[in-house]
Amino acid sequence: MSKISYIVTDTLAVIKLSGEVRLLSSAVLEEAYRLVSEQRQSQPLWIDLTESFNLDSTIYGTIAKFCLLEAGNHQITLYYTHENIYKQLHTLGIEHLCLLKRSATFISEVDERWHELVEKEVDKDELKLQVQHAHQILAKLSPSQAMQLVVDQISKNTRNH
Repeated sequence: MSKISYIVTDTLAVIKLSGEVRLLSSAVLEEAYRLVSEQRQSQPLWIDLTESFNLDSTIYGTIAKFCLLEAGNHQITLYYTHENIYKQLHTLGIEHLCLLKRSATFISEVDERWHELVEKEVDKDELKLQVQHAHQILAKLSPSQAMQLVVDQISKNTRNH
């Protein structure tokens, strides 16, 4: 069972993934990022994986996409607890796109500002595109290509501002 929630405060924005986050949660994760992006101004974005124990490759690719979208603005910080999560982030080259921090716990206090998103049925074609896009990003993330991908995205982001 997976759970995706988010919070935006005056000082930070956090997307929290809990449990086993699989393919069908990618649309919910995209929605969380969209909602957080709409609400935050200059706050850093943290992705809390401390309560996650298994992530689907599509989820890793979606996280990599967020890191690229933030390139040149704020670097995303990923918090993790489980070594298998770190190994995947490292193996896939995502560590070149964001900061990784090991943490036994994260924000555990109950706060009424946390918003939990519910999985909803996703159009098969939309899901197929999300999976394809996520895996295209992962395919480009060899260590040497990851840095070029970041440089290209920073250039693109600065032209768009």
